[in-house]
Parts: sequence; C-alpha cells; structure tokens
Amino acid sequence: MKRFCVLLASTMVFAACDGGVTPDDLKCAINADCQKDYLCNAEQKCVSGAPLTITTESLPAAVAGGPYQAALNGEGGLLPYTWGLEAASGKTLPSWLSVDPATGVLSGTA
Repeated sequence: MKRFCVLLASTMVFAACDGGVTPDDLKCAINADCQKDYLCNAEQKCVSGAPLTITTESLPAAVAGGPYQAALNGEGGLLPYTWGLEAASGKTLPSWLSVDPATGVLSGTA
C-alpha cells in the first residue's frame, strides 16, 4: 500500500503594526513584523496567527478503476488556505490523484 503526505500551505505577508491600542486595532505595513504571535491579514490588521494544522484524521481507501474524492480540512493560520500534495521522502504520489488548491478536495480515478 502506498502512503502519501498532505501538506497545508498558506501564503502570509508578515508586516509591522503601528498605532492603535490593541493588536486587533493596529494597521500593518509590508516588510516588517507584527508583534509576537500576530500576522498581518489582507485587511492590513494584525491578527492572532495560530499554527496551521490538518484536522483530517484519515482518508477513504481508493478502489482501482473507481472514482475517488475526499475533503481535507485544516485550522489555524490565516484564510484562505492553499492546498497542495507532496510525496513523503522516497515515495511517489499516485499519478491519478490531484487536489483542488482552493477547497482541499482530493479527487481522481484510481
């Protein structure tokens, strides 16, 4: 049985926060850092940047010649997520398997 690794990737802009009273009220400027444990979102607000985690614990088995579909889920980081597949070291991904980068849905015909 081949196993594969699923990686959750998110593109984030780290930025400097200045002014305001609380981290949520601060505006960000590109190319510097928000205060510790905060990230700059698309609205130029510093927000808590919880670590990215894949919450999908298992995937259904594929049946040779049959359609395959499974949804991946994640939490933390900043939305929107961008999903991708990468084989574990020394392994290869099935050629029929793909992932929708916007939704995290795995699909293909096994």
